[in-house]
Amino acid sequence: MKVGKPIGTTLLVMGMVLALAGGALAGGKLGKVIDKSNWQEIEGLIPNSALERVKAGDYTVQLATLDFDPAQYQPPWVTESYKKNAGKYIINEKSEIADAGTGKLAKVVIGLPFPPNEINKDDPKAVEKILHNGFTMRDAYGSMTTKGQRLALFTPAKYERHIEIQYWAQPFYGHPKTATLDNPSDYQNISLILVTEPYDMAGTAMMTWRYKTSKPDTLFGYVPAIRRVRRMTPAGRSDSLFGTDFTRDDGNWSGFDGKIPEFEWKLVGETEMLAEFLSTDISMAERNKDGAWKAEDNGPDYPVFGSERPDWEGVSWWNMKSVWVKRPVWIVEGQSKNPYYNYGKTVSYIDKDTFIGIWKDIYDRSGQHWKTINMSALILESRDKSYKACLIGYWRIVDEINNRATLILQHNEGKFVWLQNDPRVKPADFTLGGFQRRCK
Repeated sequence: MKVGKPIGTTLLVMGMVLALAGGALAGGKLGKVIDKSNWQEIEGLIPNSALERVKAGDYTVQLATLDFDPAQYQPPWVTESYKKNAGKYIINEKSEIADAGTGKLAKVVIGLPFPPNEINKDDPKAVEKILHNGFTMRDAYGSMTTKGQRLALFTPAKYERHIEIQYWAQPFYGHPKTATLDNPSDYQNISLILVTEPYDMAGTAMMTWRYKTSKPDTLFGYVPAIRRVRRMTPAGRSDSLFGTDFTRDDGNWSGFDGKIPEFEWKLVGETEMLAEFLSTDISMAERNKDGAWKAEDNGPDYPVFGSERPDWEGVSWWNMKSVWVKRPVWIVEGQSKNPYYNYGKTVSYIDKDTFIGIWKDIYDRSGQHWKTINMSALILESRDKSYKACLIGYWRIVDEINNRATLILQHNEGKFVWLQNDPRVKPADFTLGGFQRRCK
């Protein structure tokens, strides 16, 4: 995606028409546009930091309703798990997923371990169940690759620069195939990031081994200048990733990718919030020659940001095509037990059905509001309806103190770069030997 290159209005409209002609399914209706003239109508439905930007004219919010239930746009083994996994698992004293009958660590989990309708505000383990569902919802789509994923950096006036990466991940929970994988180390997910652009950063790489147990992550880094793989400390997960506003602990479905027992948690309550969807339309899912699933190229989900619209007077990082839909959420408050962790309190608004962290407020150690994060949703369906997905379209991380933003984009040059259930990914890719081969 050429973020920052202006697109004329005529070309934009033509592109949208062509995308719709490509087979997208209409899935909702547009409502009122909220801007600085009527911002009061969404007060309480988005965080105060985002509302202030609507009042200032930085953002406009296109309200919409959907004609479908996003919770039903999941792989069949996820929707089936709502019944099959009822009462099957518990959270043990180490915040791990355990078998309800034996109390032992759950070695295999297919779909979600905790059906959404079983999580309630009076459960003392509700937060742990919500966060574990967030991990497992991501992993339920199977092995993952991206080629050309972008971390795009913006100032209010313009797109500034980007870092392009390749990403590989192999889960050991969630997807049916994970039950057949040899896993003596009790991995939950193993992943690898390789920077390909810009030139001065190309070749930098990181690998993470995340465990099903409470054991801390094992991390490795490769720096081209010294041509060596080095063991990294997991304590740095709140540090800036490659100089962006994003940290490793901001990832994952729920907006939290840390270790659950390393934080103090509180379930604040439940409410409704506006969630960002890339489109009211259901995008077509396509299968490539290797058998991996992706969104159609140049589909209705393809975003257009303010930096690409010369007539736009708001901030450059705002998506001009997204729609906002009211969703039920859990309100989860967390704070790291590590006194050197960069974040203070975080408040996450996590969708009660999809477990996407639709908003996250982040405060610094002094209590000042620092960042606002939100994630957009993308709905996919194959032509034969055998494959359905509710994925994250992109992450938006806004540094409210320094007035800048980072977007993690799954679209690049008109293509959706996130491949789900990619059979080319093998656990051997994430050994030290496999990591070193990627780094060369």
